[in-house]
Amino acid sequence: MDNKNPSSTRPQLLSHRAVMYGVLIEIVGTIVVSIAMSAVTRQVLGGRGLDEAEIKVFFQHQFENIPFMLAGLIPGFLVAGLAGYTAAKVADQLEYWHALIVVVLVAAIFYGPSLTRTPIWFTALSLAGIMTAALIGAGLSKRQKQRVGV
Repeated sequence: MDNKNPSSTRPQLLSHRAVMYGVLIEIVGTIVVSIAMSAVTRQVLGGRGLDEAEIKVFFQHQFENIPFMLAGLIPGFLVAGLAGYTAAKVADQLEYWHALIVVVLVAAIFYGPSLTRTPIWFTALSLAGIMTAALIGAGLSKRQKQRVGV
């Protein structure tokens, strides 16, 4: 007779490790993307003849520049997709839920402080986009797992 608890061998419904990895990917990816976009923007504006003071003013009013804001969404969506993929890959089950939990946690971290600086339409578009991207990433991971038979 086996003394092992049968529930201890069953995978947990929620994998804290999967959520942690997804959040970590999202935070690190967002920081890297932000630094890269800032550097590219500085180069472009400097190439257009703006001096450092004018570039600083641009960044202070960056949320008034709609094309700049929209361009910043694309890399953010890619990072969210990667975070959703990672969370789903690490999770044993409930891949979509893990991706959604990652998005909710990241939204609380990143969107809370900026809510008063960005237009509501931008925040809504961004949240819808990262949620969709994370779910697409989770779906890709889930299909990959099913193909392999994991």
